[in-house]
Amino acid sequence: PLCQMLFLTMPKVANFILKEGRKMTSKEIRSKQTFLRNEFDAFGKWNIPIIHKTELDLVGVNLISYTDLKTNDIDENKQRGVHFYIDDYRMEGLYYNPTKSLHRLSQYKFLISPDYSLYRDMPKAIQLFNVFRSRWCGVYWQSQGLTVIPNVSWGDSSTFDFCFDGIEEGSIVAVGTIG
Repeated sequence: PLCQMLFLTMPKVANFILKEGRKMTSKEIRSKQTFLRNEFDAFGKWNIPIIHKTELDLVGVNLISYTDLKTNDIDENKQRGVHFYIDDYRMEGLYYNPTKSLHRLSQYKFLISPDYSLYRDMPKAIQLFNVFRSRWCGVYWQSQGLTVIPNVSWGDSSTFDFCFDGIEEGSIVAVGTIG
């Protein structure tokens, strides 16, 4: 049936279905933080998590792509900041399984929050979700002691209603020029 086919194509949901060899109850699913995503301070109409301001000396700092990271990277690379100006599919795990890459990310000087796409022809709901999950990842990393610079991106002027939410005033920000 169609319902089973949809379930099989949504592996991220499977994290909530099985627990210790049994199906989780609806109440258990709804109480998981990776389902609710409401554990951090939030801002505005859409409750976008707030990436707090970071003081950081960026003179002479270079960036490294998330796709080029190594588990035990060389010292030269560890002094770099990590950027996520890459295809969205390469970053899905950052949001859906945030602890998996935490150790690897923690060895670098700072992280720029993920640059999930805000294409102008995307539905607004997806654009809003992409801003939310970029900020959520950044706040999660901060809660784990990592240094984060928020990424800012927008589609068209209608995204200005939410694309700057979740960034503390006076923060250093990163803006990608691809797309």
